[in-house]
Amino acid sequence: MTQDDLVAAYSVPNRHYHNLRHIEDCLGLLAGIDDLSATDREILTQAIWWHDVVYDPTRSDNEELSAQLAEQHVAAEFRREVGPADPSDQDASGRAR
Repeated sequence: MTQDDLVAAYSVPNRHYHNLRHIEDCLGLLAGIDDLSATDREILTQAIWWHDVVYDPTRSDNEELSAQLAEQHVAAEFRREVGPADPSDQDASGRAR
């Protein structure tokens, strides 16, 4: 999936909130954060682009499907950060360790 594909996915007319405007707003907020390493900035940028790329209003697993798709397409060094949560990496409350 290319950057153009991501833009197209977020530009579909039936999206009400998780649309291209939302992505642009999130990226704008990220740009205003100064104290990030280049790696952290890239991880957050990828997470923003992929967090809800799958959108089907009849389903409740859009974010999980989006994370699975991200895991297939982002650079290998970022897959663990933006892909689906690995249950073995969570504590008893479900939070990442």
